[in-house]
Amino acid sequence: MDDSPRTNMRVLGASYGDPYDPRALSGAPKHLLDALETRVASLSRIDYSDHGLRRAAIGALTFRSDRDAWRTRYHGNRWGIALRTRSLMRRLKPLKFDIALQVYGLLAQWQRPAVLYLDQTSMMAQREWPAWLPGRDDRRRDSEQRFYNSLSHIFTMSERARDSLINDYSLSAQDVTTVGGGGHFRVPPPTDWRLPSDARILFVGRDWRRKGGDVLLEAFREVRNRLPKCEMVVVGTRNVAVEEGVTVLGEVASRDELSKLYMRASLVCLPSRYEPYGFAAIEGMAHGVPCVVSTAIDDTIVDEHSGLRVPVGDASALAHALLRILTDPVEAHRMSVAGLNKVENELNWDAVAARVVSGLEAI
Repeated sequence: MDDSPRTNMRVLGASYGDPYDPRALSGAPKHLLDALETRVASLSRIDYSDHGLRRAAIGALTFRSDRDAWRTRYHGNRWGIALRTRSLMRRLKPLKFDIALQVYGLLAQWQRPAVLYLDQTSMMAQREWPAWLPGRDDRRRDSEQRFYNSLSHIFTMSERARDSLINDYSLSAQDVTTVGGGGHFRVPPPTDWRLPSDARILFVGRDWRRKGGDVLLEAFREVRNRLPKCEMVVVGTRNVAVEEGVTVLGEVASRDELSKLYMRASLVCLPSRYEPYGFAAIEGMAHGVPCVVSTAIDDTIVDEHSGLRVPVGDASALAHALLRILTDPVEAHRMSVAGLNKVENELNWDAVAARVVSGLEAI
C-alpha cells in the first residue's frame, strides 16, 4: 500500500454477510474493508444478513419449490427488504459514523449518508444469465431504483455495472464511479518464471455451467489431441463427469492449498457465460499465471496483453487460445508479466480502497 495519509472520515462498513469472513460474498467485504480501514479515521463493521426468526419468517413467506426461484424471491421480496432495513437502522442508532459503505445487497433506503459498492444489478443478470434471476420482476427493479436513488454515490466493480445503473436505472453518470476489485491473495512475485513442464489448465468456480466449465471441457478434448499429456484441474465443484486427463478436486477450503494449485498451473481458464467480475482471473495473474477468459469478463483481462479473451461459448476458439499459450513459452511469459503488473498497480484492494476514499472525499 502507498503512504497516503488517512482521511478524517468515520466509516461504517455494512455487509450482507460476515465482513470478517474471507469466504462470505467471495471475500469482497472483508478485503475491501480491511484495505479501507488503513485509510480512514475509523471503520466499524456490521453484518445485516438475516438470522433466527427473521430468516425463518422471510423463508416461509417467499417459499417456492424451485430453489433458484426461492432464492430470488427471498432476497428481493419487499417485506424481507423492509424487515432487514428496519432491523439494521435500529442497530445503527447508537453508532457514530460520518458515512456508511454498504457492500452488495438491497435495502429499502438509508436514513443517514450512505454509498454502495456493487458488483452487478438484477437487470444485468436477467439479460445475460436469466437462470440466476428467473422471471422478470418489475417490483424488484422498482425497489432497486428507489434504493439507488437514496444513496449519496455508488461505486461499481465493473464498467458494465456502471453502464447498467446509468442506462437501466436512469442514474446520473456523475453519481456512479467504477473502482474495480482485487484478488484475495497476497503472494510474492515469482522471481524465476517458467512455463511448467507439464501442461496444466486450472478452472476455479462453483457454478460449472454459468462459468463455462462444459465449454472448457469440450475445448480441453481438442487440446489433448495436440498435447496428449495435458491435464485439467477443476476446483470449486464436483458436478463434473470424470474423464481421462481431468482431476476434479471440488471445494478447496485451504487458501494455501489453492495458492499452490495456482502456482502449479500453466494457465487459468474462466470461459464464463456470465460473470459479474471474475476473481479467479485476478488470482491467477497474482500468481504469475497467464489467463484465458471469455468476453463475458471485460474489466480484468486486457486481450493480447495480460491474457486472451474468446467469444462466449466458442469451444474451438477457446482450444486455439489454450494451445497458443501452452505451446509458446515466450508469449506465456509476456502475458504473465503484464498480468502481474496489472494486479500490482490496479487490481488489488489497496488500489480499490484508494479510489473509494477519493470518491468519498469528493461527495
